[in-house]
Amino acid sequence: MASVNQSTLTGRQIQAALRRGVKDTLVASGIQPATRRGNKELTLAVQRLAQQSYSTLDEATQAGQALGQKIADLSQAKGTPDLDGGIVRQLLLTGEIPTVAKAKTTAKPAKTAAVVVSEPQAKAPVTPYPSPKVVEPAVAEAIAEAAELEPAELEPADLKPADADMTIAEMELPDAGETVDADIADAPGLDALETLDPAAIEAPAPEPLTAADTEAAAIVESV
Repeated sequence: MASVNQSTLTGRQIQAALRRGVKDTLVASGIQPATRRGNKELTLAVQRLAQQSYSTLDEATQAGQALGQKIADLSQAKGTPDLDGGIVRQLLLTGEIPTVAKAKTTAKPAKTAAVVVSEPQAKAPVTPYPSPKVVEPAVAEAIAEAAELEPAELEPADLKPADADMTIAEMELPDAGETVDADIADAPGLDALETLDPAAIEAPAPEPLTAADTEAAAIVESV
């Protein structure tokens, strides 16, 4: 029986293995399974468990033994020596015994969503920004000092021609009322001048009188 494949297992065989496992465990725990109401609830619980997938009858028997152990523990806690249908119903309501819907959901394999990996698109080349020029500390300090300097203010008295050899204070001026004799012969550049002879100077020739000039002179004499 243990070597029977899942494809040859029938629902009746699975229910029989489950019921056998439950009753064997109850009897071993000192619980009397032969009760009318208890057997009715146990049949419903076995039908629910039979909806699950079992590979062999041994797996079904082990599932029945696990259910029988839970029933025995609750019966001993309540002090009930016989199989109580209320205890089995409590296991059904609390989910200790899977329902048909839960059994079908568990039997279905989970679907895995296909993951589509798209090829990475080529990124546009990034134009690097020009790196900032590094200013030496000495140059930066000189620039800061130059910015703090104020423009020099010059008084009019401080200005003088660029080609002046001496100031007015250094020149010797004659006193008031003092006569200064200037020797023209000592003046530089006069040696080059030629002495002109008065006889050599000729008077310009008179220009001839026009008719208008003669008429004007006659009018003046008549007056």
